Amino acid sequence: MRYTGILLALVATTAIASDRITIDPVEFMVTWPDLVCRDVVITKGRIAVASDAFMILQLPGGNVTLKPPWLDRDDLRPLFEHCTSVLTDDRCDVAAEGTVGKVAVGNGPQLEGVDFSLAGSVGSGAHPLVISREQCELVREELITSMSNYKASQEALRRAQIAMIDLVSLNFELQHLGGEHDLSPITDRVQKAIDEVSAANKYALAARKDNSAKGAIAFMNVCGPPPG
Repeated sequence: MRYTGILLALVATTAIASDRITIDPVEFMVTWPDLVCRDVVITKGRIAVASDAFMILQLPGGNVTLKPPWLDRDDLRPLFEHCTSVLTDDRCDVAAEGTVGKVAVGNGPQLEGVDFSLAGSVGSGAHPLVISREQCELVREELITSMSNYKASQEALRRAQIAMIDLVSLNFELQHLGGEHDLSPITDRVQKAIDEVSAANKYALAARKDNSAKGAIAFMNVCGPPPG
Protein backbone atom coordinates (compact mmCIF):
# COMPACT_ATOMS: atom_id res chain seq x y z
CA MET A 1 0.00 0.00 0.00
CA ARG A 2 2.85 2.36 0.81
CA TYR A 3 4.40 1.95 -2.64
CA THR A 4 0.99 2.27 -4.28
CA GLY A 5 0.52 5.62 -2.51
CA ILE A 6 3.91 6.83 -3.70
CA LEU A 7 3.10 5.86 -7.29
CA LEU A 8 -0.26 7.62 -7.11
CA ALA A 9 1.42 10.75 -5.76
CA LEU A 10 3.96 10.69 -8.60
CA VAL A 11 1.22 10.29 -11.18
CA ALA A 12 -0.76 13.17 -9.65
CA THR A 13 2.34 15.40 -9.60
CA THR A 14 3.05 14.64 -13.26
CA ALA A 15 -0.54 15.43 -14.21
CA ILE A 16 -0.44 18.76 -12.36
CA ALA A 17 2.86 19.71 -14.01
CA SER A 18 1.51 18.79 -17.45
CA ASP A 19 -1.52 21.05 -16.89
CA ARG A 20 0.72 24.11 -16.71
CA ILE A 21 1.09 25.66 -20.15
CA THR A 22 4.17 27.59 -21.22
CA ILE A 23 3.13 30.11 -23.84
CA ASP A 24 4.69 33.04 -25.68
CA PRO A 25 3.08 36.46 -25.18
CA VAL A 26 1.54 36.83 -28.64
CA GLU A 27 -0.06 33.40 -28.49
CA PHE A 28 -1.40 34.15 -25.02
CA MET A 29 -3.12 37.35 -26.17
CA VAL A 30 -4.75 35.44 -29.04
CA THR A 31 -5.92 32.40 -27.07
CA TRP A 32 -6.37 33.59 -23.46
CA PRO A 33 -10.22 33.22 -23.44
CA ASP A 34 -9.69 29.48 -23.94
CA LEU A 35 -7.19 29.37 -21.07
CA VAL A 36 -9.41 30.73 -18.28
CA CYS A 37 -8.86 28.75 -15.05
CA ARG A 38 -5.70 27.19 -16.51
CA ASP A 39 -2.19 27.65 -15.10
CA VAL A 40 0.16 29.26 -17.61
CA VAL A 41 3.68 30.62 -17.84
CA ILE A 42 3.88 33.70 -20.09
CA THR A 43 7.47 33.65 -21.27
CA LYS A 44 8.01 37.39 -21.49
CA GLY A 45 6.30 40.65 -20.65
CA ARG A 46 7.05 44.04 -19.13
CA ILE A 47 5.77 45.03 -15.68
CA ALA A 48 4.34 48.52 -15.08
CA VAL A 49 2.49 50.31 -12.22
CA ALA A 50 3.73 47.63 -9.82
CA SER A 51 2.04 47.68 -6.42
CA ASP A 52 1.02 45.18 -3.78
CA ALA A 53 -2.59 45.48 -4.96
CA PHE A 54 -2.07 44.78 -8.68
CA MET A 55 0.35 45.15 -11.60
CA ILE A 56 0.14 45.33 -15.36
CA LEU A 57 2.05 42.98 -17.65
CA GLN A 58 2.51 44.55 -21.07
CA LEU A 59 2.44 42.11 -23.98
CA PRO A 60 2.36 42.57 -27.75
CA GLY A 61 -1.28 43.15 -28.61
CA GLY A 62 -2.52 43.96 -25.13
CA ASN A 63 -1.97 43.81 -21.40
CA VAL A 64 -2.63 41.44 -18.54
CA THR A 65 -3.70 42.53 -15.07
CA LEU A 66 -1.68 40.68 -12.41
CA LYS A 67 -3.29 40.17 -9.00
CA PRO A 68 -2.10 38.69 -5.71
CA PRO A 69 -1.37 36.49 -3.93
CA TRP A 70 2.28 36.80 -5.01
CA LEU A 71 3.84 33.37 -4.60
CA ASP A 72 7.33 34.67 -3.79
CA ARG A 73 7.29 38.12 -2.20
CA ASP A 74 11.06 38.39 -2.56
CA ASP A 75 10.40 38.86 -6.29
CA LEU A 76 8.59 42.12 -5.49
CA ARG A 77 11.71 44.02 -4.36
CA PRO A 78 13.13 44.82 -7.84
CA LEU A 79 9.62 45.39 -9.20
CA PHE A 80 8.78 47.93 -6.48
CA GLU A 81 12.18 49.55 -7.00
CA HIS A 82 12.08 49.92 -10.79
CA CYS A 83 8.59 49.18 -12.10
CA THR A 84 6.04 51.37 -10.27
CA SER A 85 5.73 53.91 -13.08
CA VAL A 86 3.54 53.75 -16.17
CA LEU A 87 6.78 54.05 -18.16
CA THR A 88 9.25 51.22 -17.48
CA ASP A 89 12.34 49.73 -19.09
CA ASP A 90 13.95 46.33 -19.58
CA ARG A 91 14.68 45.96 -15.86
CA CYS A 92 10.97 45.13 -15.62
CA ASP A 93 10.97 42.30 -18.18
CA VAL A 94 9.80 39.06 -16.57
CA ALA A 95 8.22 35.71 -17.20
CA ALA A 96 4.97 35.41 -15.24
CA GLU A 97 3.24 32.26 -14.03
CA GLY A 98 -0.31 32.22 -12.69
CA THR A 99 -3.91 31.17 -13.14
CA VAL A 100 -5.74 32.82 -16.04
CA GLY A 101 -8.90 34.74 -15.31
CA LYS A 102 -10.98 37.62 -16.63
CA VAL A 103 -10.99 41.11 -15.11
CA ALA A 104 -14.15 42.02 -13.22
CA VAL A 105 -14.73 45.15 -15.34
CA GLY A 106 -14.23 44.90 -19.09
CA ASN A 107 -13.08 41.95 -21.10
CA GLY A 108 -9.35 41.69 -20.48
CA PRO A 109 -7.19 38.84 -19.16
CA GLN A 110 -5.72 38.60 -15.69
CA LEU A 111 -3.37 36.28 -13.82
CA GLU A 112 -3.82 35.42 -10.15
CA GLY A 113 -1.38 33.74 -7.78
CA VAL A 114 1.56 35.07 -9.75
CA ASP A 115 5.16 33.89 -9.62
CA PHE A 116 7.85 35.90 -11.44
CA SER A 117 11.17 35.02 -13.01
CA LEU A 118 13.65 37.14 -14.95
CA ALA A 119 12.85 37.14 -18.66
CA GLY A 120 16.22 38.52 -19.77
CA SER A 121 17.28 41.78 -21.35
CA VAL A 122 15.68 42.84 -24.63
CA GLY A 123 17.38 46.17 -25.14
CA SER A 124 17.21 49.38 -23.17
CA GLY A 125 15.22 52.53 -22.91
CA ALA A 126 11.74 53.29 -21.65
CA HIS A 127 8.79 53.13 -24.00
CA PRO A 128 5.15 54.21 -23.78
CA LEU A 129 2.73 51.81 -22.18
CA VAL A 130 -0.58 51.25 -23.93
CA ILE A 131 -3.17 50.05 -21.44
CA SER A 132 -6.90 49.52 -21.40
CA ARG A 133 -9.45 51.92 -19.89
CA GLU A 134 -10.14 49.45 -17.07
CA GLN A 135 -6.44 49.29 -16.23
CA CYS A 136 -6.23 53.10 -16.43
CA GLU A 137 -8.97 53.36 -13.81
CA LEU A 138 -7.07 50.97 -11.53
CA VAL A 139 -4.01 53.21 -11.85
CA ARG A 140 -6.17 56.28 -11.18
CA GLU A 141 -7.46 54.71 -7.95
CA GLU A 142 -3.89 53.98 -6.85
CA LEU A 143 -2.89 57.61 -7.50
CA ILE A 144 -5.86 58.91 -5.51
CA THR A 145 -5.01 56.58 -2.62
CA SER A 146 -1.37 57.69 -2.71
CA MET A 147 -2.33 61.38 -2.61
CA SER A 148 -4.81 60.78 0.22
CA ASN A 149 -2.16 58.94 2.24
CA TYR A 150 0.30 61.79 1.68
CA LYS A 151 -2.21 64.38 2.90
CA ALA A 152 -2.97 62.24 5.95
CA SER A 153 0.74 62.01 6.79
CA GLN A 154 1.04 65.80 6.49
CA GLU A 155 -1.83 66.27 8.94
CA ALA A 156 -0.27 63.78 11.37
CA LEU A 157 3.03 65.65 11.17
CA ARG A 158 1.28 68.97 11.83
CA ARG A 159 -0.42 67.56 14.94
CA ALA A 160 2.87 66.13 16.20
CA GLN A 161 4.50 69.55 15.85
CA ILE A 162 1.66 71.19 17.82
CA ALA A 163 2.01 68.54 20.54
CA MET A 164 5.74 69.22 20.72
CA ILE A 165 5.09 72.95 21.25
CA ASP A 166 2.72 72.08 24.11
CA LEU A 167 5.35 69.80 25.65
CA VAL A 168 7.99 72.54 25.49
CA SER A 169 5.60 74.98 27.18
CA LEU A 170 4.69 72.43 29.87
CA ASN A 171 8.33 71.66 30.55
CA PHE A 172 9.14 75.35 30.94
CA GLU A 173 6.32 75.79 33.46
CA LEU A 174 7.39 72.73 35.46
CA GLN A 175 10.99 73.90 35.63
CA HIS A 176 9.92 77.26 37.10
CA LEU A 177 7.47 75.98 39.69
CA GLY A 178 8.44 76.89 43.22
CA GLY A 179 8.16 74.72 46.29
CA GLU A 180 10.02 71.99 48.03
CA HIS A 181 9.19 69.16 45.60
CA ASP A 182 11.88 67.99 43.21
CA LEU A 183 10.29 68.03 39.77
CA SER A 184 13.44 67.12 37.86
CA PRO A 185 12.37 63.48 37.23
CA ILE A 186 9.19 64.78 35.58
CA THR A 187 10.92 67.52 33.59
CA ASP A 188 13.59 65.05 32.45
CA ARG A 189 10.89 62.70 31.14
CA VAL A 190 9.12 65.56 29.38
CA GLN A 191 12.40 66.69 27.82
CA LYS A 192 13.06 63.14 26.62
CA ALA A 193 9.61 63.08 24.99
CA ILE A 194 10.34 66.44 23.34
CA ASP A 195 13.63 65.13 21.95
CA GLU A 196 11.96 61.98 20.58
CA VAL A 197 9.14 63.91 18.91
CA SER A 198 11.63 66.38 17.46
CA ALA A 199 13.77 63.56 16.03
CA ALA A 200 10.69 61.87 14.57
CA ASN A 201 9.56 65.13 12.95
CA LYS A 202 13.01 65.72 11.49
CA TYR A 203 13.06 62.19 10.03
CA ALA A 204 9.54 62.57 8.62
CA LEU A 205 10.40 65.90 6.98
CA ALA A 206 13.57 64.46 5.43
CA ALA A 207 11.78 61.35 4.13
CA ARG A 208 8.67 63.16 2.90
CA LYS A 209 8.40 63.11 -0.87
CA ASP A 210 5.28 63.88 -2.83
CA ASN A 211 5.35 62.46 -6.36
CA SER A 212 1.61 62.88 -6.92
CA ALA A 213 2.02 65.76 -9.39
CA LYS A 214 4.54 63.83 -11.52
CA GLY A 215 2.40 60.71 -11.25
CA ALA A 216 -0.71 62.60 -12.35
CA ILE A 217 1.10 64.08 -15.37
CA ALA A 218 2.49 60.68 -16.40
CA PHE A 219 -0.96 59.16 -15.94
CA MET A 220 -2.66 61.82 -18.09
CA ASN A 221 -0.04 61.36 -20.82
CA VAL A 222 -0.87 57.65 -21.05
CA CYS A 223 -4.55 57.43 -20.06
CA GLY A 224 -5.94 60.89 -20.79
CA PRO A 225 -8.83 62.41 -18.82
CA PRO A 226 -11.31 60.23 -16.92
CA PRO A 227 -14.30 58.95 -18.88
CA GLY A 228 -17.28 61.31 -18.98
